[in-house]
Amino acid sequence: MSAPTQPPVAKKRPIRTRTTRVSARPALAISTLKPHHVDLRPDFVSLVCPDCERWAAVTGAQGSAPKLVPHHAARAGAPGQHRCPGANRLVLLDLTIAQWTERTTEANTDAGARRTTKVLLKPKMQPAPPVSRMVPAQLNAASARQVYTAHRNRCSACTGRAHCTDGERLGAIVVWLTRQEPRRRQVEELLEKRAAEAERRRIRQLPRKRAAEWAAVVPQVRRTDTQREQRPAGDAPTDGPSVQVQRVRSPR
Repeated sequence: MSAPTQPPVAKKRPIRTRTTRVSARPALAISTLKPHHVDLRPDFVSLVCPDCERWAAVTGAQGSAPKLVPHHAARAGAPGQHRCPGANRLVLLDLTIAQWTERTTEANTDAGARRTTKVLLKPKMQPAPPVSRMVPAQLNAASARQVYTAHRNRCSACTGRAHCTDGERLGAIVVWLTRQEPRRRQVEELLEKRAAEAERRRIRQLPRKRAAEWAAVVPQVRRTDTQREQRPAGDAPTDGPSVQVQRVRSPR
């Protein structure tokens, strides 16, 4: 009794082969392939076979007739597979290693530029008020002295004894504000004191204001209550529930 035949199994792809067979298909130029489908490193030249779309070694890369090694159309060990039609196909190495490296770098750069970046939400900015409503910042001696010191550090003409036009103007402003500082503090304390007195007066007058507002609406409330207590003219309805005519007070 004869042994059962085993189905064909895909073999491991060799790196080099000594076969003299050459495919009748036209030579495959590596310039027509994508840069990341080719590997031109001197120690191991390989490419992605266009037929089976799997990596295959190129034998005889240093010779006159480089070609793809014989390989199957699937991974090694896969049952029921046959030889790839691209096996033993001649390869035209029409790119140098420098040209291939340049094309690979450009492809990687383009791929990196196509990657989506993280979306940063911009904070919502409030619109600036019109110029007619802008309140200028209050200038005091300390802030004016800071501006004057910053100008002196930048200006080469401003020394301890001489000043430029801007430095002289800023120095005069600092001197004037320094003289006005005691008066400014007195005015601020007076304004704060008056604001506190106005707040206390408003709090004291609040109960009387509320009582006056209630007194102004009391006549209208009484008139409304009187109109609700009056019975409409005519006979009472015979159908339906009786109408409540007495005031209902909620228990306290």
